[in-house]
Amino acid sequence: MKIRKTKKMKNEDEASPPSRQHSQKLNDENSKYFNVEGKKRIFCISVGEFDEKTQLTDLCNHHTDREMIFKTFSRLGFRPTQTTDDRISCAQADDYMERFVKKIRKKRENEGEDLKALIIYIKTHGSQGNMKEDKFQGIAIHFSDGKRYIWNYLAPLLEIDEFKTIPKIIFLEACRGMMHEFSSEKIAIPAAAGLNRQFSEAPKAALRKNVALFSASTEGNVALTSVEPEEPSYFTKSVCTALRNHPYQDLAELRRNVMADLDGIKPLVEVDRGEWRHVHLLPVCENSLEREFKFLQ
Repeated sequence: MKIRKTKKMKNEDEASPPSRQHSQKLNDENSKYFNVEGKKRIFCISVGEFDEKTQLTDLCNHHTDREMIFKTFSRLGFRPTQTTDDRISCAQADDYMERFVKKIRKKRENEGEDLKALIIYIKTHGSQGNMKEDKFQGIAIHFSDGKRYIWNYLAPLLEIDEFKTIPKIIFLEACRGMMHEFSSEKIAIPAAAGLNRQFSEAPKAALRKNVALFSASTEGNVALTSVEPEEPSYFTKSVCTALRNHPYQDLAELRRNVMADLDGIKPLVEVDRGEWRHVHLLPVCENSLEREFKFLQ
């Protein structure tokens, strides 16, 4: 999809890493915050190339988004697990997930690693599944040769006993609808129109314990990314800029900062040859966290 810039994103603050002496000690069981002092991990799936049969355009900046996320969260103390392939099939994605879960369990059993928090970052095309064609209704994430219902794919990380009590934050850089039309650049609608759509009855993050989903778009609408390989996506850059500028903020503060940052950005999208339309950026966050979550304490 072609995007014409209308406003620059805020510059990232390259401040030095936060000092430990300013870290807040929030280990009290009665604290309103999760205790995330200890091992923290980030798992990333980033898909850049898609088979011709999918009718999806390649995402040429997926490496840029992934590297920006990893640098940001590594600075916050999260140990990264990533895939570097441009093409990731459904079978490969399932294998990555299986190996990651085995790795975490092995660390827990053999080394006594007590995982305190988990970040999941997904960069790909997305769509809204429907019962007639997909046998599920809700967010579908696309791999190079097919798609998966997001909650089925993430089930090993969200529903096993070892992870039920820790905060799990999912950042979704993907569309949540209109993907086939938008990938062919025939139709585009303002994201705000999604508020007038009837929301599906599919299970959401709020129905899963200690899970938060922070996505680049509302249900049934598109997320916008850049066609330039070295230019990050709007949502990903905003998240990383906010966390680098204010690493001690909590999830609620991050949501407010990202939404404020993106509120004034209305890129022009070419919906047809010579026809450009402003599109609003509306990220959304839903969660079932038992406590508030700070990225750095």
